Amino acid sequence: MRDIVFESHGRGDYEAGLQAIEGYQASSEDELVDLAFWKVCLFSRLGRPEEACSVFATSLDRGYWWSEEVLFDADLDNLRSMPEWVRLVRVSAGEATHARRVRRDPIDVRPANQVRTTLVLLHGRAERPQTMIDRCASAAEDDLRVLALHGPEPYASNRFGWPVEDCEQSVIDQLDSAGEVVTPILVGFSQGAGLAGWLAWSGRVSARGVILVAPALNIRGFPIPSSVLKPIPTYIEVGTNDWALGDTRRAAEGLSISGAPVRLEERAGVDHEWPPNSGEWLPQALNWVMESTKRT
Repeated sequence: MRDIVFESHGRGDYEAGLQAIEGYQASSEDELVDLAFWKVCLFSRLGRPEEACSVFATSLDRGYWWSEEVLFDADLDNLRSMPEWVRLVRVSAGEATHARRVRRDPIDVRPANQVRTTLVLLHGRAERPQTMIDRCASAAEDDLRVLALHGPEPYASNRFGWPVEDCEQSVIDQLDSAGEVVTPILVGFSQGAGLAGWLAWSGRVSARGVILVAPALNIRGFPIPSSVLKPIPTYIEVGTNDWALGDTRRAAEGLSISGAPVRLEERAGVDHEWPPNSGEWLPQALNWVMESTKRT
């Protein structure tokens, strides 16, 4: 549904996007949050502000909300002068502020057997820890502990991210609260991948290796010899249609110069997203990191 709505939006056919949403049966609460936001945006673009506010108000009644940053989307510019819109934004932003104050512990999935390795998962922007657990389920083994960390910055209902400031300490605090973390491998997607790499290469978090998927590396700078204090094995998955492909190639080159074992896999036709068939490539990535660790 996302592809249909975004394609309709891209060609300016907002009515088609709206009709697609109306005829779609959501299968999860995450989808309902997205659909509601897209409807508000499309009604705004169509010059139907009362209907946009109505969807927003109904969503708030159902417990769905978005941060002020998300609601600054250009699609919503037509609504900003409306007193009702201003009121609704204030309510929604208040929910985000409350969510920021709530302590959220990482999701800790422990195996029945003795732990051999711990996967430390960092989700992307506007995602949640359970999303990463679902993505990595195919790699779960009976001696693998999975620890999914929680981004501290709220974006929408059950959606969080890693802000530029203070997020490193949030990761460290969550790891400390989890007790002993045996031979961790950091696995991150997009914003979480950029953070995972930076923490591991700088040595702020001790890691056996990192697996970076569609990494957004431009936030904290590219790895260069002076910043890669720990040249640990780094496995990277990126799509050939990913907007960050060029940055990712530069990062892989910088890591190699720094002495880190690097494996860069480019998936044909994949955008900035989690690549399909993770049941195949993710276990291979884990094995590569573990074997590379033995050789270093």
